[in-house]
Amino acid sequence: MQKGGNESMSSAIIAKKYAKAFADITGVDEQAKKKLESSFKSLNQLFMIKESQAVLNSFVMPVSLKKGLLDHALQQGQASQELKSFVYTVMNAQRISLLPEIIESYGALVDAANNRAHAQLASFSSLDKDQKERIQKKLERLFGKKIHLTTTVDPSLLGGFVVRVEHVLIDLSLKFRLDSLTAAAAL
Repeated sequence: MQKGGNESMSSAIIAKKYAKAFADITGVDEQAKKKLESSFKSLNQLFMIKESQAVLNSFVMPVSLKKGLLDHALQQGQASQELKSFVYTVMNAQRISLLPEIIESYGALVDAANNRAHAQLASFSSLDKDQKERIQKKLERLFGKKIHLTTTVDPSLLGGFVVRVEHVLIDLSLKFRLDSLTAAAAL
């Protein structure tokens, strides 16, 4: 089932509020996030399995079944008591379907507190290490933050690259330039 615009926006707001509450408990330093990585990974994996996701997102499935799934993931990830209590609070509030979004929002809070941002770069062809480092350094100067850069190849760009940092899109692709010229010529 596809979420509508307002439902998606409200779930994002709710997830951010839960993430903020969790951050108030655990802190937003890098050490806190590192301690939680394994647990977060195990919890996110539950939502990648269609059957367990269906159970967790269901309003009719028994709470004991949901708790059993969550207990297993929390045990696998060697979760702290704080995280266990938090996850059960989210479950009891019938917001467990938001858990992956809460985890992502918590990561964003830690990144913001530590002056760090993630950037996704898509380029026409593979970039070598030196090119990636130059782009990363330019992005760090532009945004005034430490940038964690992930790259992918997208041949449809025809040349150049597109990079997204937070809510900013920088499109330096040949496809974008050609599309812009075509649109301008059509006027």
